[in-house]
Amino acid sequence: MNEVTLREFRGTLAECELVAGWRNRDAKAFPKQDKWTGTSQWAWYNEVYVRDPSLNLYFVCLDLVPIGTVGMRIKNGAGEMMWMILGNKSLKRGGYMRQGMRKLMEAYGLQYYWGLVLPDNKAGLQFQLDNGFEVVGEQDGMLYIELDFDGTWP
Repeated sequence: MNEVTLREFRGTLAECELVAGWRNRDAKAFPKQDKWTGTSQWAWYNEVYVRDPSLNLYFVCLDLVPIGTVGMRIKNGAGEMMWMILGNKSLKRGGYMRQGMRKLMEAYGLQYYWGLVLPDNKAGLQFQLDNGFEVVGEQDGMLYIELDFDGTWP
């Protein structure tokens, strides 16, 4: 079947443990932080996520099974792309995360998206470049990427 769908992150302890495990396995792709736990992710969900309506985090699902996450913060009419994690590494380069990110962007229909990527995160940067983003500068030691989105994809 291979249908890609999005499902909003609901902050259950099981979901938090899943995301924490994925993020810790790929910690080098993110700014330095303490190791995540299901409990710390659950606390973040309850203390930050549910209180900030600008935050949007979704599971990318393949045939209804979560395989990764994609999210964005929406402020001032722009979308900051964040929380991109491929959880199931056996599916890399299958186009599923691309479909998930594009579904999220199309659902919100914004004209401008941006994000920050660690310079050493070659795979994450290439993913964004392949989806039309361009590196336009640096901010706090990270590459600043942006996309003026007209509704079409490269």
